Parts: sequence; C-alpha cells; structure tokens
Amino acid sequence: MLNRLKSEARLAVRSFSRQPGFAVPALVSAAFAVGLGLAIFGSIRIESTAPLQLRSALALDRVRDAGWSLPLRSAARVQEAGLERALLFLAGLALLALLIACLNLTILTLMRATGRRREAAVRAALGEPRSRLWLRSAAEGVALAGAGIAAGAVAGLAGGALLLASWPHAAADLAGLLPQVWGLAICIAGPTAALVLPPLAATLGSLRRRDWSRWLTVGERATAEPVERLRRSGLAVTQIAGALVLLVAAGLLVRDSVPTRGGELGYDPADTLLVELDLPGGSKDESGERPLYYNEVLAAVSELEGVESAALSSPGTWVAVGAEGVATAECGDCYVGNLFVPISPAVARHHAVSPGSFAAMRANLIDGREFDDGDDADAPLRALVNRTFAENHFQDGEAVGRRVQLGGARGRWYTVVGVVDEVRAQAIGSAEPQTPAVYLSLLQSPVPSVDLLVRSSAPPDALEAALAAALASIDEAASHVVRGGLEERLRHQAAPLRWLGYVFAVLAALSLLIAIYGLAAVMRYEVLQRRAEIATRTAVGATPLAILALLVRRTLRLTAVGVGVGSLLALPLVGWLQTIAPQIDPIDPALFGLVIGSLAAATILGAVRPAWIAARLDPMIILRGS
Repeated sequence: MLNRLKSEARLAVRSFSRQPGFAVPALVSAAFAVGLGLAIFGSIRIESTAPLQLRSALALDRVRDAGWSLPLRSAARVQEAGLERALLFLAGLALLALLIACLNLTILTLMRATGRRREAAVRAALGEPRSRLWLRSAAEGVALAGAGIAAGAVAGLAGGALLLASWPHAAADLAGLLPQVWGLAICIAGPTAALVLPPLAATLGSLRRRDWSRWLTVGERATAEPVERLRRSGLAVTQIAGALVLLVAAGLLVRDSVPTRGGELGYDPADTLLVELDLPGGSKDESGERPLYYNEVLAAVSELEGVESAALSSPGTWVAVGAEGVATAECGDCYVGNLFVPISPAVARHHAVSPGSFAAMRANLIDGREFDDGDDADAPLRALVNRTFAENHFQDGEAVGRRVQLGGARGRWYTVVGVVDEVRAQAIGSAEPQTPAVYLSLLQSPVPSVDLLVRSSAPPDALEAALAAALASIDEAASHVVRGGLEERLRHQAAPLRWLGYVFAVLAALSLLIAIYGLAAVMRYEVLQRRAEIATRTAVGATPLAILALLVRRTLRLTAVGVGVGSLLALPLVGWLQTIAPQIDPIDPALFGLVIGSLAAATILGAVRPAWIAARLDPMIILRGS
C-alpha cells in the first residue's frame, strides 16, 4: 500500500509539472495558508478558555501604575486587556484570511476534478479498481499539500521573525515563535483537507452509479448539476465577502491609527517635554507632604528660563490611559422610559491633575472651572468630568454642581466643578471616544507616581539639565526619567496601532489577490462547463463581445452578492474594532465605497481573461467533441 502511494505521488508530481496553471496557484495558496498560520498563531497563545485569555510574544510599553488608594483596575491591566482584544481581532482576521486561502484551494481542486471526470470514467470503464482511483486522487492532494506545507513553513517562520522584530514596543520573545498544537492543526489541516477531500468527493460522485456514459458520450457537454453550481458559487461569494471585511478593517485601522495633532487631540502637545516622577515608598506620605512637594515642583519648574507652563498628572492622562473603576453620578431628574433613575453608575477612567493643568495643556474647558490652588486637602472634595460623562450620566448634560461617588457603594462623594472636552485616545487601551472620565485634584488625591508636562521654548538639552537640577534640589530621593517630547511619545504609543494596521493591510491585500484568483478559477470552471453552449452560441452568430458580456454578468452577480454579505459582516466587526482602536467611525461611506469599488474592479479584471478566451474559442473543435 505504501509503495503504491509513493508511485502515485511520483505520477502526481509529473502530472503537476504538465499543468502549471493548476499546480502553481494551488501551491501558492497552500503555502500562504500554512505560512500565515505559523506567523500569526506563533505569536499568540491561549492561556485559558474559560474565560478566554491570550498571551503573546508581543509586549507593550505600559503606563506606570499611579498608586491609587481607590479600588481601581490599574492602567497597565487596562492596556493588557486592550492588547488581548487586539490579538483576538488579529487572530480572527488571520483565520478569515486562512479560510479564504482554503476556499481558493477547494475551488481549484473542484475545478480540476470536474475537468478530469472523463478521464476517471475511461479508467473505470477499462476496469481500473475504484480504490485505485481514490488512491490517485488522495496521493495528488497529499503531494501538493506536502510541498505547500514545506514552502509555507519556511515562509511562516521567516514572516513570524519579521513580525516580532518589527514590533515597535518592548522586545519580543523570539523563543515563543512556534505555535501551540491548535495553531499547527489549523494551518496544516485546513489546506490539506481542501486539497484532498474535494477530489475524493468528486471521484466518488462520478463513480457511485457506475454510469459513465454521461462523461463518455462524444459531443455531450458535462454541465454541472444545480447543487454543485450553487456550492461553487457559494465558495466564491464567501471569498469576496471575507476579502471585503479584511479590507474595511485594515482601512479603518490604518486611517485612524495615525497620530493626530493640535486640537484633534483635545490639547496641544507641541513644544512639551514629558518627565516621569516617582516617589519612593514612605517618602512624602499623603498627610500633606506630597501636595507640598508637587507645589514645590511646579513652582521651581515654572521659574526655569524658557518655560511657558507646567502641569502634573497621573501617568497616562495625556494619552487617555488611566485606571478604571465605577463612578456613580447623581443624575438629577432622570428617567429610563417611565422609570425614575436618580443615580447613574458608569465605568470611568480616573485621572489626577494639578491645578491649572488644562490651561497649561491648552485643553478646552466646556463648563464651570478647572482646579485651582484652593482645591487642596482642606477643601471639600471636588472633581471634573469629561463631556461624555456629563452628557450620558447627568440630566441634560448639566454636571456642574452635582455629585459623583467614587470607590464603590461606601466611597466618598465629590462635587463636580467643571466639564472638559475629550482627550482623544492614541494608544492600545486608550479611552474610547465615548468612555467617561473623571479628574480629581492632585492636591486632594496625591498619587505617588505622576507625569510632569513642561511646555518650553528652550532647547530640549538645556531644559533637561535645568529640570534635573531643579528636581534634585527639592528631593534627591524622588526619581525622575525624561522621556523626551510629548509628540514623540504620542507617536510611540500609537506605533502598535500602526503596526496592526500595516499587518491587517498586508493580510487584506494578500487575501484579495487570492480571492481574485479564486473568482477567475470559477470563471474558468464556468467556461469548462459551458464550452458547448458557448460554441453553439458562436456558431449561430453570437459575437465574441456578446459571449464576453454573458460571462462577465455572471461575475458581476457573484461580486454583488459577495459585497452584500461582506458589508453585513463588516458592520458588527467594525464595532468590535472600536474596542481596540480609538476614534474609529463605524460608518464611513467614503471608505466603504472605495473598498467596494476596488474589490468590484479587481474581480472583474480577474475574470476578463478567461471570459475573453472563451469568447474566442473555435466552435467547430468543441462541437466535433474533440
């Protein structure tokens, strides 16, 4: 049995060398599927399934923990959750691209198996055992799958190493490049099944009734049965729909992961230096020394030459990353339907800022006032909220003068004194466009770790030296790290989003090429099944242009159905994408129109060549049954 299988494999290799039109695209599709699986799934590992938790070789440069005394989920954990969602989305898109490649393989093998039905019928009529026919079909699929797996393994390991090396944040773990068993099973079993099962099924279908006259009659066209034609069309529609979803997701992420500037951020980051300050344990406790220290820092920094303004905030405030917790708003006269709801709970990002921070950062104050020096430990507890919090959790959006409770059911109540505009998100784990945020006075909530933002016209090198001297003169025990310009830090935090966008774009482009070739294969398959009909139409006077239009209309119908299905699938997936990428507009008519138009044009161009060849066939050769 093994020797026979080897013999059939050698025959299959010789057969593929005579049919490069099938072997090369099938080999490329199989290598793409295997390589994609190894590259993507080698970077993602499943920690647990209930609940689903992922671990990756990719690591973020996380925002420091502010050291809140409130029961909050840390900013670092918020970013980890955002990265997990991003990896889950990447794995989903990779599975979709792998599915497109496997569907392309299925179409190619079905096309070839259908074209070889007459050969199988001749062999069966001459007495060749049915098991030998099945063995030949399986050997051809296994041989092609083995070549695709070998090529894909090399490409996948190289691609995975390239992905990890290009990751813009913390150094990736190259030792974790090999995927888990589930990743290997998906990227190997899928292409192998697509290459082996369809020919076996086609051979079984052609021989099950032992009625071979259907494929041996001279001049009889072997038209596909309605069920088979529907199955073939369904595979092509799935390819087009999947490519559309990938293109839309990649387009949105690439467009919205580019860092914005100026007012689009909600503040102005120009000419601003970022310094990280950390107080050691036990230094400047909350009894009153920390607020005094922070006041001294601001006073000393403001006196430096060239400094225009300075502000302190909990880590990550400038990029909308902060600890999360429940904030209960005193809503007012609020109703949900006919139900009176006096309080409105929300999951809000928590930030601590120094007096005058929003003015220093040139942020937009919508209502009320921001913190001043009077909002210290001796004053009543006060807070600011962002526009989203005010509009969604206070009656008529009027938050000033109302209260918000932080720290759970037994937490303290803070009076809202102002409403500020949104700080736009710029990193994985950043606040989404509609995420509530609450700001506390750093003098009332003096967290031990803060970011110092200094706007200055002085040269950066001179300013860094002056800052180091000023901070050391206040407290040598406090550590500080100069992180450079705020605009550069914004680009650094947005870099993983851009990386994901580029990866999605490459996945979408490769999947689109595979899908286009799959549609062209459907057209060739269609021509193969309708060649006698085409010859008859040509013999009675149909022009090549009319034949071309007939076959292109078939392509247009498949494209229209695929675009419709893909559009319906893209809308909920874009909503999910909003949870990992900020500022994404789920309804973007311009982008949808561009993607749909490009996909339709590409699929039509991919079908023109086989349609034009069909239109120029010599009808006499086909009608004679040659």
